[in-house]
Amino acid sequence: MKSLTESLLSPAHRDGMTTEAVSMVEQFIASRGGLKGMAYKTGFAMLKKARPGIIERAAHKMLPEFLASLEPLYREFQAGSGDDFAAFLRQHSGRAVRSLLGVADARAATAADSTRRTYEKFRNGAEDEVTRLLPMFAELIDRRLQAGEDGSPVR
Repeated sequence: MKSLTESLLSPAHRDGMTTEAVSMVEQFIASRGGLKGMAYKTGFAMLKKARPGIIERAAHKMLPEFLASLEPLYREFQAGSGDDFAAFLRQHSGRAVRSLLGVADARAATAADSTRRTYEKFRNGAEDEVTRLLPMFAELIDRRLQAGEDGSPVR
């Protein structure tokens, strides 16, 4: 049985998955309202302008780690009788969020001092943000599992 990473990031599927993940993040940030949303939108626009392509490179680099962190949940899902991995992830959102944040925490721990300090400033609110983003990410994963770029199932 293929792992989640093997299924979604095979050479035939990786570019599409990366493109959709970047689009998902952009949609998530665009949908945020209030002062926090304004801050996210401004910071995101500044980052993209200062370092063109950084979001795409980050997604390409981190997607394998994020998907690997969800592998235990995927194995549980496969052992069950369900056919909707997105629903399964939503039901186990606490575990999924902790797994995804574990990847970010590990990355931050080995990052340059300035990056690590910036991450530490935002870490307290990260759980809420990842919890908000999880349904979109879960739907993306499930949709890509059900039909690859060429329309053939990858599951």
